[in-house]
This record gives sequence, structure tokens and C-alpha cells, in this order.
Amino acid sequence: MTGSTQPPGSGEAFKGIGVSPENEGRVLQRGGQELLLEKAGDRFTVRLVAGASAEQVGQRLGAASQQGIPSVQLVEYRVEPSQLDLAMERARTLADVVFSSHVYRLQSSPNTWVYLTDELTIQFADTVDRAEIAAMVARLGLQAVQPVLGVPQTFVFRVTDRAAVNPIKLANQLMRRGDVLTAEPNIAIETQSHYRPSDPEYPKQWYLNH
Repeated sequence: MTGSTQPPGSGEAFKGIGVSPENEGRVLQRGGQELLLEKAGDRFTVRLVAGASAEQVGQRLGAASQQGIPSVQLVEYRVEPSQLDLAMERARTLADVVFSSHVYRLQSSPNTWVYLTDELTIQFADTVDRAEIAAMVARLGLQAVQPVLGVPQTFVFRVTDRAAVNPIKLANQLMRRGDVLTAEPNIAIETQSHYRPSDPEYPKQWYLNH
């Protein structure tokens, strides 16, 4: 999974390790692990503006069904696989939609769903000052949300529409920088209660829900 291609905008800070560019969109780095992801072919999520009707938005998108993901303020819509790309493109044009994303599942646990939000948590090296952080995140299309209390040089950022790639790809690019210690997309995980993943280490994978 690793590679040494320089990510955009990294300059001399590039450290040459991490997920290779060809795998940026399908590897979730979490708790020191690399987890392979697959895109679901029949569903996607959106984050709506306050007060927007999920049902009305679903009707405009041609969704067959919907469910809320309240822990991360998302709505999941299901559509015919042949209509997925069109529905997502349409969602991104709606004034009621702030963010839209594919839904993923773990390749090793296909009934474990991964819901991507529009936020990243990044920890910078101690040598990086606030001005450098501000300049870096501005170039990447990120907006500061809040610091992580008790963890030095760590902040939550929102991915804006100026970002060139989704939060998974962006986190993997950042992890190849020498001035970034950790970069992880903020996600929600849901596993069907009747399904038990075959991986015997799954119960120990506490990092999936953080």
C-alpha cells in the first residue's frame, strides 16, 4: 500500500511514506492500521442545511429509501446502482445539501458500513507554527472548526467545496508530509447486529469508532 510519490503542495515537507496515490481513495488509515474500503453501489449520504426536509430532498434525488445517521448529522439515501452517480451529482447542486459522499464498507467485513463526514482531524508536528498551519489548510481547501483539547497541535477541520479531493484521499496525502503526525477523516461506523465479521481481531479494533 505504501509509495513514495510526492503529494500536491507538500514541498520540502514530503517524507515519502504512507498510502500510494493509486490507493488513496480506498485505504482508511485508522489507529495505525490500513483498512481497505469498498464503495457501496446503491447508496450515498448527504449533510443537509438546518431545517431542510430529508424526505423532500430524497424525492428530488429519486431515492428509493432513506435513513438518518444522527451521530454525524447525515442522511443516507438508497438508489438504483445505475442512478448512483447521477443522484450524487444532482445532490451536489442542491442548495439544501452541504456535503455529499459515497458510503463505504470494510473489505474484510462487508456488512460494516463506513460513513464519511466532511471533517478531518489533523495533528501537526511541534515545529509547525500557527501561520504555517493556516497557510497549509487554506491551500488544501480546509476550514478550521476547533482544536482538540488536551492533544497538542491537533485540530478539527472542515473540507470545503474548494478542496480538490475527498477527506479520505486528503488524509492519506497529508500523512505523507513530514510536518503532519496524524491525519484522519472523521467517520461513523455501523455494523449489522446479526453479522459477525470473520476477522478474529475485530473486537480489538476500537479505533474504528473513534
